[in-house]
Amino acid sequence: MHGPRPDDVERRALDHGVDGVNLRVSNHADIIEWKEYGFNAPMVEAYRQRYGTDALSGDLEMDKWRRLRGAFYTQFLSESRDAIKARGKSFAIHISDLMQGAADASSMMEIHWDWERWIRELRPDRVTMKLIGEESYDSHHCREVVRQCALSGIPVILCPFVHSVQN
Repeated sequence: MHGPRPDDVERRALDHGVDGVNLRVSNHADIIEWKEYGFNAPMVEAYRQRYGTDALSGDLEMDKWRRLRGAFYTQFLSESRDAIKARGKSFAIHISDLMQGAADASSMMEIHWDWERWIRELRPDRVTMKLIGEESYDSHHCREVVRQCALSGIPVILCPFVHSVQN
């Protein structure tokens, strides 16, 4: 027996009366062995086509892998936005204070998070800014996300971990 196709699930979810969708990248059951995941056939094939080497053979260059994973995630966001907006619903994205740094440095989930491009090109209806660290409010990254969203007229909803809230 086959389960529902993804587009059927998407259609049912969007037709269920929700106002919109906020796409999050993490939850409370996250794994942290990020280098061990993401080696599915489309990723491995795309890496081989772009760089001429097999990601599974040990010839993997992490900066290229992070960029490719980021490109796949950005494509997912773009396709999701199109489907959500086509149904007249609100499209929101999740940006964490851990989504920073260049592709040549280790990052959350070993992905190059191109959040500046998302704001500029995908133009979400709102951004949920997840603040994990105790000093996140004062970080350059948080201020920059809020600044770029403000320049684009995109509301930002701060979502702090309880431990980051000061008395």
